[in-house]
Amino acid sequence: MFGVDELKAILPPPASPCVTSSQMDWIAIFEAIGTRLPGDFIEAYKAYGDGVFVSRSHPRSAGLWLHAGAREPFHRRAAEHLSSLRLAKERRAKLVPFPLYWEPAGLLPWGRATNKLDLCWRVSGELADNWPVIVIRAGTGENETFEMSAIEFLARVIAKSVSCSLLPTGFPGEKGVEFQAYHSA
Repeated sequence: MFGVDELKAILPPPASPCVTSSQMDWIAIFEAIGTRLPGDFIEAYKAYGDGVFVSRSHPRSAGLWLHAGAREPFHRRAAEHLSSLRLAKERRAKLVPFPLYWEPAGLLPWGRATNKLDLCWRVSGELADNWPVIVIRAGTGENETFEMSAIEFLARVIAKSVSCSLLPTGFPGEKGVEFQAYHSA
């Protein structure tokens, strides 16, 4: 999993990640949504666990999290954000200029940023590992496409080798990014 290795090299994962989604949970999620998810997304969750990637420069206002784990069960969070995208699209089609999952080549949210950006895959083709990333702000219709996996995108944004103008101001920030793990209750 190249994206995970790239991310680990840039930002070492916690020594003891709080992983609350088991392999059986992921299988149930795949069944619920009707597709498997990219392997590097699952592997990144296993390596980092429940938590958020935050800017050290702006920890309260510039962060990004994956829809995974107990606090962010993928199928619930993805459905919640798909509903929001659908409502925005119904109000004004230009705000979401893409089809949405389950439509062909539809957007499937995999993460969220503190500035209310949705981070999505464009679900197309049979190989989930090849789905491109679409970053979209449904309130304005602004979007950017990245022909790479979600975890490659995350790693390269953190490394500052890829720039996304829609991400929160200060992410990744001058001091870099850290992973703040959630701890089980």
